[in-house]
Amino acid sequence: MWSERVAGGLAATLVLVGCGVNSADDDPTPGSDPGAVTYDLTTPPTRDQVGMAPGEKVVIDETDSGRPVTVALPEERRLATEVHLVTFDSYAAGVDADTADPTGMDMHTPRMGISAATDLLRDSLRQLGGSERIADTWRQAAASAAGTETVRSENVPYEVGYLTARVQARYSPIDEQASVAYVFFWGEAQA
Repeated sequence: MWSERVAGGLAATLVLVGCGVNSADDDPTPGSDPGAVTYDLTTPPTRDQVGMAPGEKVVIDETDSGRPVTVALPEERRLATEVHLVTFDSYAAGVDADTADPTGMDMHTPRMGISAATDLLRDSLRQLGGSERIADTWRQAAASAAGTETVRSENVPYEVGYLTARVQARYSPIDEQASVAYVFFWGEAQA
């Protein structure tokens, strides 16, 4: 099963080899968040491991508000953040996407103020081995933005074992809200 309702939201409960998805409520510890989820991307996941139905190209796990998420990455790296949307897809498999194993994973945070987004971006960049300068440069550009155009941070790729990780913050001057998006890609585009 891909997910089940716990603590007012969805929490993934799939526990398998490869891309295991563990809900913290399976074995709660004092002070732990019952909605916390860990995704194991130390090796490429299979369709079954992420709960992708036969004939589908994407599987989505979404909550109304954010929840703590940890992604175990190759080379003993980890990314800890808070997101409300996680998707796995097989789009890079081209014509075989409806039967292929996943080729990527996306995560998105809830919308938040610019200070919180800057702190989250800075922390995420640190965890991926990137420059915190990207967060500071983005914050300056976002703080002076006016109009309707979204202000995006640099979107630098970080090679971590077999996959490429990207993190990007986005700010909308219209409602003065920001979010952070994460992309993990390991598929090869097919002709």
